[in-house]
Amino acid sequence: MLNQIDFESISFSQDNLLTQFGKNLKRARTAKNMSQEKLALENDFDPTYISLLERGKRNLSLKTMHKLAYFLGVEVKELLEGI
Repeated sequence: MLNQIDFESISFSQDNLLTQFGKNLKRARTAKNMSQEKLALENDFDPTYISLLERGKRNLSLKTMHKLAYFLGVEVKELLEGI
C-alpha cells in the first residue's frame, strides 16, 4: 500500500523549482570559490546562462544538470536539495 501524499501542501510551481535549483547551484559554485564565468567557460556555456540558472530564470536539461554537478564535484541530489 502506498503512503498518502498531500500534494496540495507541496508547491510544484516551475518558478519555485528553478529558484531553489539556482540557489543550490550558486551555493555549490561559491563553495568551490568559482566564478560564474569560469563555470560557464569550462562547460561550454555562455556566462549569462549560469547567471540565469542561478536566478531561476532558465530551465535546464538533465544532461546539463549532470554536467554542472560533475564539474562542481557534487552529486546531482545536492543541486536538487529542497525541491
